[in-house]
Amino acid sequence: ILIIKMVPSNFIIVNNYTQFYAYPIIQFYVNISQNIPLKALVNGTETILTSNWYNNGTRVLIENSTYTMNFVRFLVLAVYPYNFIVNRSINVHLSLLKQYYVTVNSGVPLEAYINSTKEPITSGWYNSGTTIDVINNTYYSDSYTRFVILDIINRNITVNNPSNITVMTEKEFLVNINNVSQWYPASSRITLNANVPFYEVGSFKGTYNVPIGYTITVNGPIKEELVTGINILFVLGIMVAVLAIIVLIIIKRK
Repeated sequence: ILIIKMVPSNFIIVNNYTQFYAYPIIQFYVNISQNIPLKALVNGTETILTSNWYNNGTRVLIENSTYTMNFVRFLVLAVYPYNFIVNRSINVHLSLLKQYYVTVNSGVPLEAYINSTKEPITSGWYNSGTTIDVINNTYYSDSYTRFVILDIINRNITVNNPSNITVMTEKEFLVNINNVSQWYPASSRITLNANVPFYEVGSFKGTYNVPIGYTITVNGPIKEELVTGINILFVLGIMVAVLAIIVLIIIKRK
């Protein structure tokens, strides 16, 4: 019981008969089972409900909300009682679900075993105690471009605090040379070599049209094919040589 007013005042000099009048307010203690900021309408005004003394007759309606604090949040699953009038001491019981924020830093889509179930994983809220095991998959953005995972920081975790999962990848392109395909990291350099007979000439035709021995940079999918043909200069040389021999033979016979 709280006395909020007394008539006359507390400080008097008693020199004759005096009558005191006290004006008490009855209060009851409301105890909240969990220490979280609990939103409620108290006598119609939205406020934060805490364990405290409340006046007799106070009306309380607790809101079923989510409370977020520094990458940790609590989902209020149940409140009992959630709607009451303070006319006795009351214990408010809360059923909470605690979650932590997991940040996924990755340039490619990821999959993981989340509580042993295979599913996509992204940044978001995960229940406390959740197990996460990120799968080291190669991601193909199309038939000619892929991303190979080189490392995963915090690949396997149990969520009991805010966490960061970081994935480092390498971009690769499909390179096809003379119908032989191979994946090369972006910015790789390849020298296009080939052995051709001395009586032929060759060059590579395709993404780049370059001669044999040329070095190309892999900055996208590449397809090259060796194209050969008769070495005209060699043939002309042979013809000139044969013609010269014939001329010499004719001269000698004369």
